[in-house]
Amino acid sequence: MTSPGDPPGSATPATDRFVALFTAAPFGIALTDADGVIVEANPALGAFLGVDPAELRGTPFVDLITGQGDAAMVRALLSDPDTRSATGRHVGAVMEHATEGPVHADVSVITLPSDDPSRRYPAIMVRDVSDLHLLQERLHHQNVHDPLTGLPNAASFHGKLEAAMVDRTHPQLALVVFDIDGFRLINDGFGTEVGDQLLQHMATKLREIFPVDAVIGRMIGDRFGVLLRGSFTGQGLAQLAEQAQQELAEPVYFDGSGIALSASVGIVVRNVGNGTAADLVRAAEITVHRAKAAGRAQWMMFDGEADRRERHLAKRGAMLGGALETGEFELLYTPTVRPDGSGELALIYGEMVWNHPEDGRLGPSDFVPMADQTGMTVPIGRWMIDEAVASLARWRSELGTHLPDIGVRLPARLAIDQDLVGMVRSALEQHELPASSLCLLTKASSVDDPRGDVLESLELLSQLGVRIGLLIAHPAQFDVLTEDLTIHDLVLAQSMAELVAIDYPVEASATMRGLHDFLARPLERGIRVSAEGVESAEQMRRLAELGISAVRGPHLYEPLSATAMREFLAGDKVGDLSAAQSHTG
Repeated sequence: MTSPGDPPGSATPATDRFVALFTAAPFGIALTDADGVIVEANPALGAFLGVDPAELRGTPFVDLITGQGDAAMVRALLSDPDTRSATGRHVGAVMEHATEGPVHADVSVITLPSDDPSRRYPAIMVRDVSDLHLLQERLHHQNVHDPLTGLPNAASFHGKLEAAMVDRTHPQLALVVFDIDGFRLINDGFGTEVGDQLLQHMATKLREIFPVDAVIGRMIGDRFGVLLRGSFTGQGLAQLAEQAQQELAEPVYFDGSGIALSASVGIVVRNVGNGTAADLVRAAEITVHRAKAAGRAQWMMFDGEADRRERHLAKRGAMLGGALETGEFELLYTPTVRPDGSGELALIYGEMVWNHPEDGRLGPSDFVPMADQTGMTVPIGRWMIDEAVASLARWRSELGTHLPDIGVRLPARLAIDQDLVGMVRSALEQHELPASSLCLLTKASSVDDPRGDVLESLELLSQLGVRIGLLIAHPAQFDVLTEDLTIHDLVLAQSMAELVAIDYPVEASATMRGLHDFLARPLERGIRVSAEGVESAEQMRRLAELGISAVRGPHLYEPLSATAMREFLAGDKVGDLSAAQSHTG
């Protein structure tokens, strides 16, 4: 064998070595003329393509490339002067095996010299990379698919959403998000193996229910997303969601136990180009949360107005930590007085407010639920207890020990906290206030909270001398709770105080008798009974007739700032109800 352009009979030891290397090389080699037509192919190239290498002579090498794009790149390597070097360049290409179909090759082009110094000839080397390509495809599949369900994983699904958001071949996109209800119970009760099989079952059902062109992905955990493209009506999407919920409700049996799945569903429709993929996902997830909060196992359409409200509340919740740090929380104080008209103080009631920089003054109901979600209830509650104890200790030091006790209401999350006793004891010791000067109020419903041992904590505080009070919204709550807890104060919520309002209908007498019977037991046991939310003198008079010993509400006082409360305590207004009523903070 000679190189292209070599005269016959010019074999040399160097040529012999080249021929031996050419023949024995484990990878394919094609020697071509200046136009890229194969002059000689080695056995490895023939084996790679499943043909006798002699059959390749006279064939333009690019004709062996199946894809037009790949052929163009190889043609460029053969014709570009920059490639005519000993080092060469390489590209990936798909070629055709005679019997096995497409094979993947790494094609390198170098040039070899001839006896004519002005001419060089291409030599093409072909390396089989089919196994490597298959491995890369598998790795790519693993990177973009969930290994359990085979669905696109979160990153891949989000990428498909992003592409769909700018694809104007369809006017609208719909994202339907399914979140399995109570999936943790399944994992805890039956094990993760059963849980995994149910996730696979969920994926199968979604494939069966939604159109073949829908993109279904596993977003995270037990949450699945379905992307639809086209033009949509809320009714049509709701029907699909309901069908999915119905079919998932059919039990799947494991060792004789039937497990039915329920899912909360959030549905969002967007015009293509309106917003980002992240906006779409966020809207769908918020809608799912709303569906769960409304009772689970139902679908909801995205509500823009509700979303704006919830985003505002979420922003407010995220600001809680900074608000505590910068002193935006304040304790307001409301005098609680005897209902006999004397104005004698029975208790100073402290309540947290948040002086929000944008929303103004917010009461506990406006931020405590968000504090529970963000873990800020305990830090804020610790501040509240310390502030109340410090205020009363300061006022008694300045004005005298005759001042009444101070009371604060514990949010439910604070009432169940295992460190409640420690934080109360620490505040009392730091400010040198007797434990009996502090009254801690909590809703009666908090005592049954399964998240913590509220009874034990409150009983320990009672043993320290702290007064324990329950806020009662219904008479039955007192019957259930007073057996296991030492109670010093019973506070009737505004809803109960309203039962004796002056404009109550003719059944008022029976109502009064019922309340009298209800209050008989706590009064006999020496429990101080007070009422909040008093709105009229007649209401206060009726409460006094029932044996209520202390009242507070808008008829009496508005909440006072710490400075205003100190002035109130220092002035002649103590014991003077008419003057006290005219004083606001």
